Amino acid sequence: MKDKEYKDAWDEMKLDVMIDYARLKHTEETPDNIETLAGRIEQLKDIGKYMDLKDGTNEFSNLLSDLGDE
Repeated sequence: MKDKEYKDAWDEMKLDVMIDYARLKHTEETPDNIETLAGRIEQLKDIGKYMDLKDGTNEFSNLLSDLGDE
């Protein structure tokens, strides 16, 4: 793979993390998902923050700020 292809793949993965996080934050807790929902949201938050750290951006942190989840 060329550098641009890696960057494109990284950007796509990060966007997926951001979309999934935002979607799950607006998912209503039910008896069926209450045990897994919070854990998955926290996992995505950790991944997003790590990706920000690695790529030197604040894209995920900005999303957290916009959602009031800082």
